[in-house]
Amino acid sequence: MEIQKDNKIAMISTNNKTEWSIMDIGILQTGAINVPIYPTITVEDYAYVLNNSGAT
Repeated sequence: MEIQKDNKIAMISTNNKTEWSIMDIGILQTGAINVPIYPTITVEDYAYVLNNSGAT
């Protein structure tokens, strides 16, 4: 996936499962930064987070 150190990775999860923790640890181990996004936010909020977080 060509994740580089200091990349910001947006992650949307529908609930707090083991998979979320595995993805979070995996992102952090690459040196990237996790940008968690709640699945219940509005479309406008999604746009704001994705446009202003620098997520790739």
